[in-house]
Amino acid sequence: MNKFYVILISGLFLLLFITCNEEKVLVNGETPFAIRDVRIPEFISSTTDKKVLITAHVTHPEGSEGISQVNFMIGDSSGQVVKTLPMFDDGSVQDTSSGDVIAFDNIYSITVIGSGLGLINASYQSWITAEDASGEIRKSEIREVEIFPNQPPEIISVVFPDSIKSGMQPQEIFIEASDNEGIDDIRWILIEGIDIGTGFVVFRDTIPNPMNNSPVFTRMVDSSYAAGKKGLLELSFIAEDRVGDFSEPVLREIFFENGIPVGFNPVVPDTLILPASPSEAVDTLVTLNVRDPQSLADIDEVYFYSLKPDSTLANNGNPLVMWDNGLPFLGDPVRPQYAGDQIAGDGIYSLTILLFGNALPGRYVFSFYARDRVNQESIVVVDSIFISN
Repeated sequence: MNKFYVILISGLFLLLFITCNEEKVLVNGETPFAIRDVRIPEFISSTTDKKVLITAHVTHPEGSEGISQVNFMIGDSSGQVVKTLPMFDDGSVQDTSSGDVIAFDNIYSITVIGSGLGLINASYQSWITAEDASGEIRKSEIREVEIFPNQPPEIISVVFPDSIKSGMQPQEIFIEASDNEGIDDIRWILIEGIDIGTGFVVFRDTIPNPMNNSPVFTRMVDSSYAAGKKGLLELSFIAEDRVGDFSEPVLREIFFENGIPVGFNPVVPDTLILPASPSEAVDTLVTLNVRDPQSLADIDEVYFYSLKPDSTLANNGNPLVMWDNGLPFLGDPVRPQYAGDQIAGDGIYSLTILLFGNALPGRYVFSFYARDRVNQESIVVVDSIFISN
């Protein structure tokens, strides 16, 4: 029986499995006793119960067994030690509050709470020390850390449209914030979209601090801001400062209109002649133009089904996924994204199919669809190709 072989270009990506082995730095063929990748914050608030994570990567020729202890040290301006806190590499087993995630990966951790340090508000020196079983000690570079009575920022006002509609022209939004430590203390404005029915956060956005000493954070939005969003959502506007403290949220109910995508102008050859030999193949490019009221950013997937002359579906009934990524055709089934698309992001989705000489002759009917990020499907567009031998 003749078969219609389509090398494709399905919706499956090749998954790349990354082995997360510990990186080893070798000196003269041996892992050194060293401290690196130190993470100490510049600021710690003395008025918060928020946990602050301190970490360091400590290596030793004998691995974890060669390390006796690792400590986070805090010193005054002269370097005199005023606080010593042990760090752990135990997956938070020995010390459940250490914040360590993976045991024996040579990443040592400790969480500190500013209000529990018992230190006066001032600038301090901080560093990490590591001691091995023989008593040899390593010390990291000194980092300055400021402990101060932080106050969370405040949202003063929000100017945001009541609705984001299809075809909406660019409009500037304004969020005004204040902070007792100065406007530069604010990292960004967080915007969370919350489903009113379930209370789930369905999207997050940030407006970074432009660092121009202005209390007003701005962003241009248009209909593309509704990509992946639909219906009435509660938007929560929150300011976050440099120590991770948050303002009280300001809430607004915003309606997001999300129109369905449109597929049009399919390009499919009228006829195609099969090679004489069953082992030979001919390729042909199939394309579909797609647009969306919320821009192409709202498009999740474009695909078509192929109905064969014997009234069965090609590709085992699975959709044939099309691409708009500008990648050439390779004919490699494990890299379906290399589909022969000409220009990335132009709204023309493409798929190159291979037909072998023993493909079933007759008319093939292609039914094209586009689906957006809120799971709306376009009206079907139908075209066909006649295969002869």
